[in-house]
Amino acid sequence: MVAEKDGRILLGRRGKEPFYGKWVIPGGGIDLFETLTETASREFAEETGLKIRVEQIVHLAEIISPPNEHRIVIYVSAEVVGGDARAGSDLLEINYFRRDQLEQLAAEGQLTPTVQQTLGHLGWIPSSPNQLPAVTVPTRLAEQRAAVRIPPPRARISGEIRRPLKFSSRRRGSDERQLTFW
Repeated sequence: MVAEKDGRILLGRRGKEPFYGKWVIPGGGIDLFETLTETASREFAEETGLKIRVEQIVHLAEIISPPNEHRIVIYVSAEVVGGDARAGSDLLEINYFRRDQLEQLAAEGQLTPTVQQTLGHLGWIPSSPNQLPAVTVPTRLAEQRAAVRIPPPRARISGEIRRPLKFSSRRRGSDERQLTFW
């Protein structure tokens, strides 16, 4: 969740691999039958101790690392509405950063590649020349529900049978695909 306060964005420093010690946008995996808004609120509270109001989807990213990982990452903007700021179990620390500080973190290689791409897309840091083109996403919640479609298990896609998608941030086997929510 891209949470902004007083012209600064909240990031967390990862406390586990991959990317141990790098700064990330707090978030995590969607649970089965959980809405995107519920996931965003739950994950942000778990990671930061803060309560949020989800505003809109602001960026989509894809992480493909064959043979075992393919994630679709959905970034949303959010307003912090309460809670006590603290780093959750997956983070070493949390902090708000100004644009110039984000640029410094990017220059020092302290951001994960996906976070750097997202912050560039959102205009918080300069975009990398080899960055993928931005994905256009809907801005109203009704459009978002229609735009994010997950095929049912064993659905026919392009004439072939695909394995069912599993939505769990708790267990990841080599057979599992995950929709990740940030």
